[in-house]
Amino acid sequence: MSLAVLILLPFVGSLVAAFLPANARNAASTVAGAVAVLGLLQVALLFPDIVAGGVLRQKIAWLPDLGLDFVIRVDHPMNLATRTDLA
Repeated sequence: MSLAVLILLPFVGSLVAAFLPANARNAASTVAGAVAVLGLLQVALLFPDIVAGGVLRQKIAWLPDLGLDFVIRVDHPMNLATRTDLA
């Protein structure tokens, strides 16, 4: 699964919930639970790579004519404490 799916999953879940009937509380809670479990599953699958010091990066061409890309990057939170290029 891509990192973009991890970001888009809650939005897709909210769209699905928006089109449910007004009295479908059980279905809405099932959709919310499924979105949460799928997100947790994806993060759990990526966790070993992140903890091992890897940096997960996905680059999607957004406006290639202007040289603009949409980049998603995930790394271990402790890497933030040791970075020197943040200033």
